[in-house]
Formats: sequence, C-alpha cells, structure tokens
Amino acid sequence: MQLSTLYGLVGIGGLMLLSGVHWIRDQSMALEPIGAYLVGVAPNFAAAIAICFVVLSIWASQRRHTTVESMRNRFLACAALSGFGLIGWELFQRTSRRLVFDLHDMLATLIGIGTAALIFFIVTPKTTERNDIEGQDAAR
Repeated sequence: MQLSTLYGLVGIGGLMLLSGVHWIRDQSMALEPIGAYLVGVAPNFAAAIAICFVVLSIWASQRRHTTVESMRNRFLACAALSGFGLIGWELFQRTSRRLVFDLHDMLATLIGIGTAALIFFIVTPKTTERNDIEGQDAAR
C-alpha cells in the first residue's frame, strides 16, 4: 500500500473519531464525570492525529520517491503544525468572551501528538533505503 494512502487512512480514522465524539456531544446523554471529561477533551486528541496524517498524506502523495528519513522530518513538521495550531487556537480562546479556554484541551492535544508519533512509527517502514512506493507495490 502506498504511504500516502496509509497516512490518509489514519487521518480519516482521526476524523471519524472526531466526528463520533461530536455526535455523542449532540446526543442528550447523561454521562458520568469521566465520560463527560473524555467527551470534552477528545476532539483535541482526535484533531491532533487527524491534522498530522491528513497533511502528511498530501505531502507523501506529492513526493512518491523519498527516503524514510525525509518522511520522518515531514512528520515532525506536520506534528508541529498540528500542535501549534491547536494550542494556538486554545490560547486564542482566552481572549474571547464566548469561547472557553481549557488547559486540559491543551494536554489532550499533546497526548494526541504523542499518539500520532506512535502510530507514525508503527506504520512507516523502518528501512533507510529509498522509499520507492511504486517499486515496492510492483515487487509484491
């Protein structure tokens, strides 16, 4: 499977989690305190993963012939983009009367970035050779 497809699928999984959490929020469910807390911070967790992998899949689809080291560097850039964007948004909410700043959302973002890193290292090949995705698919 091409890395761009694999990363895209992980990104879609993050978006599905984000959508599912918002669906749960829209239901008038009585959640226990732990459930209510998790539903409150899960969007930041899911968005951190989704943003990383959606952006990474776009980059990987544009550069099919790249090294694994280069892919790792791109992941770090995508993780930084996701983390700074979500934390920046959370900090922006401190200036608003309608939006709510929550330190726990920032923590959930950082845990989501860590989870994205774990997923990245699980699904990305370990080899340092050129990652010629089309060549790998043809060899199988």
